[in-house]
Order: sequence, then structure tokens, then C-alpha cells
Amino acid sequence: MNDEYPVSVLTPVGYPEIPPEAIFKTQPWAIGDYLPTRPQSAALVRVFEQHVRDTHHAGFVNLGFLDWLDRDVIKLHYDDCLLAAVPDMFIGIERDGYSHT
Repeated sequence: MNDEYPVSVLTPVGYPEIPPEAIFKTQPWAIGDYLPTRPQSAALVRVFEQHVRDTHHAGFVNLGFLDWLDRDVIKLHYDDCLLAAVPDMFIGIERDGYSHT
């Protein structure tokens, strides 16, 4: 076992568990100069997984998550809503993570 971590946070093989929110604490990406909120980040991942990742649409085939963010996601200037292009529609993502077409 590892002496650096208390036993309560170790997995059965002795490695510390990483809480899901730790992924967004070190978020390496931004939309322009805007850093999305945690709910927006989770919604972006969800939208990509549901609409873009496995599509056969000509404009989105073999498109990675970061490439999709760079090319198809913008921040609207009048509020902190994000607008994401997905095959055949656009999806708005509010600051609280609410997604709508």
C-alpha cells in the first residue's frame, strides 16, 4: 500500500481514486478566451458523445473532441451561452449545462 494516501481513498490495488470532478479542475481547453463552466463542460462532452463521435455525416466523420471544439463550438457574445454545431442542427448550451436546439 501507499503511505501517501489514506486507506479510505485507495482502490483494491492500492492506487488513489480520481473523483470525476478532478477532470474538470485541470480542463485543458477553452472556447476562444472563455473557459466553460463545469456544467457546460459536461454538456459539451455529452453532446459530442451523442451527436458527433460515431456519426457518418460527411462533415463530422473522424472528428476528435478538441478539433470539434475548435471548429464547431462558439461562445455567443451577449451571454455566456455556447453554440455547438452537430450534424443537421445547432445546440445551445447555457451556463447551467441546459442544452437545447
